[in-house]
Amino acid sequence: MTLLQPAADAVVSPASSVKFSWNASPYGDDTNSLPYAIYFEVATDAGFSNLVVSKRSTCYSPASCPSSSTEGPFRARLYYWRVRADYQACLDGLAARGMLDSGAANMCKPKTSRVRSFTSRTATSPPPPSGKDRTAPHVRALASSGRRGFNTRLKFNAGDNSGSFGVGLTVFKGPSLAAAWTRRFPVARTPSGAFYINYKSKVAFRGRFCARTFDAAGNKSALSCTQLVIR
Repeated sequence: MTLLQPAADAVVSPASSVKFSWNASPYGDDTNSLPYAIYFEVATDAGFSNLVVSKRSTCYSPASCPSSSTEGPFRARLYYWRVRADYQACLDGLAARGMLDSGAANMCKPKTSRVRSFTSRTATSPPPPSGKDRTAPHVRALASSGRRGFNTRLKFNAGDNSGSFGVGLTVFKGPSLAAAWTRRFPVARTPSGAFYINYKSKVAFRGRFCARTFDAAGNKSALSCTQLVIR
């Protein structure tokens, strides 16, 4: 499940349509594949609760499944997009063949691409941030670990010349987005001075979390990601 275009953090024009393309073959090749449903989604939030595009295609092989879609134009703002495979059609296909046992059903686990973002704005140089402050804040996510069922500190170092900024955090379990939220400072700090936000998971997993900071003038840091282990 690989996204091809637009590239990560692309800028598109609000006056033009956008072509999306991907490589989706989650359950095998053309000879041995099972039926599955592909969802192409575009949302205004990283948790995909506010969808602006949602398309479903039932496929029986990668060759029979759409790998692109042209959408838009999109109003000026930040968007997120992904492609995911729904396992129910795959399970139904196994059942129809009399193959629905635990080993075969493992082939039908849901799969999701990584999430990409793009910004729709006029196709000129990026507008300067408001006011005179053009210095972006900085952030560095710090490897974090914890136990399932308990609060885990997602730690990061951050700062800005203004002394006031916010942070957006995302948590991924493998390629799947598990949580996303935004906090305004001040937030809690560890004794060593690192910032942290608590996160609780009911299940153990190895994944990653990412952080991006922003200030009142509209400046944003680069995205910083690191390892997250819940035991």
